[in-house]
Amino acid sequence: MCQFLWHNIHMIKRTPEYYKQCEYTAIKSIESQIELYKDPNAAQQEVKRNINRTLRRFHDYNILERKDIILYYVDTSSEDTTVEHVIPVNIITDKLINGEITIKEALYTDICLLSKTNNKLLREAGLTNTHNNLNKPFSRYRDAGIDISVIRDPQGNYLNN
Repeated sequence: MCQFLWHNIHMIKRTPEYYKQCEYTAIKSIESQIELYKDPNAAQQEVKRNINRTLRRFHDYNILERKDIILYYVDTSSEDTTVEHVIPVNIITDKLINGEITIKEALYTDICLLSKTNNKLLREAGLTNTHNNLNKPFSRYRDAGIDISVIRDPQGNYLNN
């Protein structure tokens, strides 16, 4: 399956304690970046990029590489996948900075190993960095013409809505 192929490439032994330490470090880093963002002398766009990088790194190491639990969605239509944030990271970062979501919500946002074919549909529809309905996270996939019934949730169930 695609998640096992992706994991084997990045095989690093990590313990549950290590994941907790990474979460703590990410939270502290993001907290300091949010404070810096409020500083009128700070380059706000650079601060947003730093938050974005911290979120992406956390998602790579603490979500996608975990062996104890699966916290991401998997597109089963192909084993040739790419990491895709169900809600784009730039939107998550903006909501975080504006206080609309917590840091933990940003850290544990939905991620999907999306087939490269379906990711191309998303890109061609101009929906890689935008989202029209945050209450229905997979709506932009449907809007791009992606059959979401090929996507499994973290429990292994196929989406059917």
